[in-house]
Amino acid sequence: MIHQIEFDSGKPKFNFSVPPLPEQSLFFYVRDSIDAQNTATNQKETHSSSIIVGPNTNRRIMTPGRNHLIKVGFQPGGLYRLFRNTYERTFM
Repeated sequence: MIHQIEFDSGKPKFNFSVPPLPEQSLFFYVRDSIDAQNTATNQKETHSSSIIVGPNTNRRIMTPGRNHLIKVGFQPGGLYRLFRNTYERTFM
């Protein structure tokens, strides 16, 4: 699944809530970063341009930039199968 979304720079940024999800994903923020707030700890952070997201246990509030988002979602075990050789060389 790949999405690209471009928002009007004349309008204020919006945020949205993301529930805990069991899936693993790769996110690429090609032109902008995204801010995230963990609702359990109230901690805010700005993510780098590429991140790996694993299963989450807490709801997050996301505030995207103006032009963002390529998401690669994996089936269970898919991220491990993609990086299996690298993981085995590094950690075993």
